[in-house]
Amino acid sequence: MSQEKLMILEMVSNGRITPEEAITLLKALEDDGGQTGSTPAGVRIDYDDGPREQALDEDEDDDHDEDEDEDDDWDASVDEQAASRHARRELHRHFRVEIPPIPKIPDIHIPPIPPIPPIPPVDVRVHMPHLGRIRRIFGGRRSRQPDPAFAAAMQRLGVEFSPRQLVELQNADIAPEDVEALLAVKRQEWSANDLVTLLVHEVEPQFILQLHELGMGDLPARKIAEFAIHDLEIETIRQALALNLPGLDADDLVEIAIHDVDLEAVRAAQQLGTVTPEQAVEMGVHGLSASYVQAMVAAGMPGLTVEKLIEMRIHGVAPQYIAALSEQAKTQLSADQVIEMKIHGVQPAEADWFREHLSKNFSFDELLEMRIHGVTPDYVERMRASGWVAAFDAATLVEMRIHGVQPEFVKGLLELGFEDLSPEDVVELGIHGVTLQQAQRARESYGEELTVEDLIEMAVEGRLEG
Repeated sequence: MSQEKLMILEMVSNGRITPEEAITLLKALEDDGGQTGSTPAGVRIDYDDGPREQALDEDEDDDHDEDEDEDDDWDASVDEQAASRHARRELHRHFRVEIPPIPKIPDIHIPPIPPIPPIPPVDVRVHMPHLGRIRRIFGGRRSRQPDPAFAAAMQRLGVEFSPRQLVELQNADIAPEDVEALLAVKRQEWSANDLVTLLVHEVEPQFILQLHELGMGDLPARKIAEFAIHDLEIETIRQALALNLPGLDADDLVEIAIHDVDLEAVRAAQQLGTVTPEQAVEMGVHGLSASYVQAMVAAGMPGLTVEKLIEMRIHGVAPQYIAALSEQAKTQLSADQVIEMKIHGVQPAEADWFREHLSKNFSFDELLEMRIHGVTPDYVERMRASGWVAAFDAATLVEMRIHGVQPEFVKGLLELGFEDLSPEDVVELGIHGVTLQQAQRARESYGEELTVEDLIEMAVEGRLEG
């Protein structure tokens, strides 16, 4: 492509000339054999110093009639649009670019997929023992009338099922063989409705025989079905009975299954005393594991009972927490102390700080009281940073915190010249609600001779200005 054509293309792209003007220029280039000469007349070109236009005919504008009617204007507009489309096609023809061919994509070898081995047949009644229950919940269309052949087979077993019961058995996929197996262990007092309940909930005859062996053969059919509903296994029942929980009954066994009680944890808790079925269920509700109970029992805390054990679990007391507190206390903490400290957020590291910065003989009762009233290491550090050199113990810190004494208040009193401040004086000022502004006004009124005792007396008599 020549330099002149590139310039024309750039001028079209920048909007400096129209496609029609570009075609005129290109034709002029072709007529001149590619030589750039003067610009063809009638072509408008935008130069840097402004647009210029050479007229094809100086008298051309005079030939147009200003009173031309609307039909002539419409025809001219259509002609201009057609000319513009033709000009664009011509412009594309002049600037046609050859697109290189797309390279051939190399062949990719995909190995064949090995055949899927055949799936062996599965006995759904063995591998999905709850299939009947699943079908009852998510099944499709249910029968409303018993199948005559099914009803006849049931009748041959010697049980008088009602049409409704037959339909229920049929919808639960109960086969005559299932009924016959259950009849072999049937108790005399069981009705047809009891049989339907047991069959529908997929109670196995072997399960009923095992209940007899455990001394629970007199359970009503409804309760046995409830065992099946909550997946209460015979081994769980055997372990629960072996714990000899006082007053354990079938309802307690169901609750144990529902809350997934760790029976080994119950056995470990029996070292603390008698565990009732209700406490065993509560242990399951709060997730007490055998390892947790064993660690708590091994800690040897005074006053630890089954009830306190459950309370510790509720408040998140871990064996590591007890060990750290006991190490700081240098003594054996009681279960009540540990629970109360956990409730109020006492941390072992906090106890270590107070022992280091206040007193080696710091008791955990004092630590607990400080924590309850908001005496923290930060509060003590800020009090010392105020410049106050008085010695204060846990009881004084608690009193100051109770009566709202802040480190900023103590620092302000020291700056006002009350240098003989004692912890008792500060507490007394806090009790009577003396503010720093009142102390400043009193100092301005009575001068340097005003003492802390005078300030307290004025507060008691109500002579401090608000």
